[in-house]
Amino acid sequence: MFGHCKTIKNNAYPLPSPVRQAGFTARTDIVSGVHGTWAPDKSYATRIPDCILGVVNMKLRFFAFVRKSSAFFNVWLVLAVLILGIVLARQGFELFAPASGDRAAGNGAIGDAGLEKGDVISGPVRVSDGDSLRLGRERVRLMGMDAPELDQTCKNPDGSPWPCGRVARQRLVQLAEGGPLQCTFEKRDRYGRALAICLAGGIDIGSILVLEGLAVSYDDYPEEEARARARKRGLWSGQFITPRNWRRGQR
Repeated sequence: MFGHCKTIKNNAYPLPSPVRQAGFTARTDIVSGVHGTWAPDKSYATRIPDCILGVVNMKLRFFAFVRKSSAFFNVWLVLAVLILGIVLARQGFELFAPASGDRAAGNGAIGDAGLEKGDVISGPVRVSDGDSLRLGRERVRLMGMDAPELDQTCKNPDGSPWPCGRVARQRLVQLAEGGPLQCTFEKRDRYGRALAICLAGGIDIGSILVLEGLAVSYDDYPEEEARARARKRGLWSGQFITPRNWRRGQR
C-alpha cells in the first residue's frame, strides 16, 4: 500500500484513458496537489487513490482504539482509587476511631460510651507492646506500670544489648494466652485509651511483668519492683533507660 502511495507522490499515478484523451497528464493537471484527483471532468473529480483512503482509515481506527483504551483505563483507575480509599478508611477507623457506643463486646463487655469505673472489658485479644493491647475494638493500657517501648533495647551486665521491648511484648502475649482475659476499667488516659487492671486466669498480668523485671512500677506495684531489683531480674540485671525517658528521646 505505502509503495503505491510513493508512486502517486512522484506524479506517476496512471490516469484512465478518457482523462489522457482529454489532454490531462498526471504531472501537470492534478488539482491542488492532491494526487489522483482530476478536474474539470466531474466524473473523475472525486476519485482518490485507494492507498490514501487506506492510510486515513488506519489513522481513524487507531485514534478510536486509543479513545476506547483511555476510557477503559480511566474506569479501572477510578475503581482502584475507590477500593484503596475504602481499605484505608477502614484501617484508619479501626486504629483511631473510638469504639461505638452501641457495640457490645463478647462476654458482657461494655462499649466505649457506657464504660464506667469498675466495668469489665473483654473480647478478642491483640497485644500491641509490653503494656498495651486491644480487647475487641477497645484500646487498653495496663495501669500502674510501664514496659519498655517495642523498639527499645537494654544492656546486659557485660554491656551487650538485648531487645527488652520485644521481650516484654512476647511475655505479655504469653500471659494473655494463659486464661480468659478480663480488664477492669479505671479511667481514660490523654490518648483515649482505657486504663485498666487486667487479669488472665485470675492473675494480675501487670504485677507479673513488674515482678519479672519487664516493666517498672508507677506506685501501683512497689513491692514487685523491689523484689525484681533485689534479684536483678529483667531490666534490673544490667543498665536501661526508663521507658518514659526513652519516649522523650533519651538514648
